[in-house]
Amino acid sequence: MVNGKIFIEAFYNLNASHIELSVKGVEEAKWIRFWTTQEGDPPHTVEHHEKIHKEKKFLEYKQKVFQVPGGVIQQGFSEVSF
Repeated sequence: MVNGKIFIEAFYNLNASHIELSVKGVEEAKWIRFWTTQEGDPPHTVEHHEKIHKEKKFLEYKQKVFQVPGGVIQQGFSEVSF
């Protein structure tokens, strides 16, 4: 269970049906792979490299946390607990 507070500063009335909380988790890794090969006649060593980037999404969560009464967030400061 998650509890929290959202503070809203609205400069004008906003039409809204609800407020959602969205959380995403991503694991990211970058590295450079190096290797050598023998090429040519006479053989000589050639160095190679390649940049590798991997990304994995391990968490995605979206939940409605507040139903807006009347469908309008009024102008000014508001505080929503969930």
